[in-house]
Amino acid sequence: MKVKLNILERVVIKFAWLLSDLSFKITQSIHKKYAPEHVYNTHTYNGKSCREMVFSNEKES
Repeated sequence: MKVKLNILERVVIKFAWLLSDLSFKITQSIHKKYAPEHVYNTHTYNGKSCREMVFSNEKES
């Protein structure tokens, strides 16, 4: 099914997509900074405030 989006819907979707892309790039740069050897394959944020990022791998999970 195809639907036509109005201008506001298009702007909101584009903004959400850009923020998602920016979030991914920032997370990747943090990962490269603190774990450049790529030992850890997953990361999670600790709590709602996102003050800490926890890196882990399959052995630690």
